[in-house]
Amino acid sequence: MVTTCLIGKMSERKCIRCENPLSMYNPGDLCRPCQEKEIEKMRDESKLHYDAQEAARILGLQSATSVKRKAQKGELPPRVPAIKKYLWFRTIFDSWVGLDHQITPVLDEENQAMLIALKLGWPVEQMTGYGYDTGYLVDQLKKFGYLTDDKPSTN
Repeated sequence: MVTTCLIGKMSERKCIRCENPLSMYNPGDLCRPCQEKEIEKMRDESKLHYDAQEAARILGLQSATSVKRKAQKGELPPRVPAIKKYLWFRTIFDSWVGLDHQITPVLDEENQAMLIALKLGWPVEQMTGYGYDTGYLVDQLKKFGYLTDDKPSTN
């Protein structure tokens, strides 16, 4: 029976573009600087999320199916929950890439608001496209009681 050391295999991985070694936490085939370059190419402020195809492009993976498999294994940051599509908030995904794939950031108030609005079926991208900012979204969700200012007590 032949066994292989996965740790050794992971440390030998290199970026498919620049041949730099990849971090053992990096689930993709591009190094962090190359991923950040992909993010810069895809800058479009009207879009609030990345889909699986865009995530595959950023990570240097072959297909959206590869991204979905890695997401199911927990190798990617959490995607937008409670919807059937594979979507990641841009701010969370971009910061995850910037943190070298090791830490998953906590949702801030604006991302929580976008998540709640998506769950409610609100046309978030259309709202932001019409000049409403995420602050307006936060205010509206607070107004209707979907988002509160309550902070957990530390007692």
